[in-house]
Amino acid sequence: MFCPHCGAQTKDEHLFCSSCGAELPAARAWAMQPRRATSVLNLAGDQGVRLLAFAVCGLLAVLILGEVVRLVVGMAVPVLLVIALLYWARERRRRRYG
Repeated sequence: MFCPHCGAQTKDEHLFCSSCGAELPAARAWAMQPRRATSVLNLAGDQGVRLLAFAVCGLLAVLILGEVVRLVVGMAVPVLLVIALLYWARERRRRRYG
């Protein structure tokens, strides 16, 4: 392909002339169309795969949050029982000894 502005030879896939910088007309229709990625890593762009990824991440977040809540409650209940026992013992001692 040759540049219509300066006549320099350019590659078919170039959009601009490397000599003068003028915009080149598309010689082939495929040069202007984006290529579809076939790589496994680029499948995340597909809406169905992206939706599935969001659903899996949401499920994992709910499961992890449930485990965190269970651990916090499991640790908080014994601590609250100890605090209540200490308060009861202090009040009992205060009533008994004035």
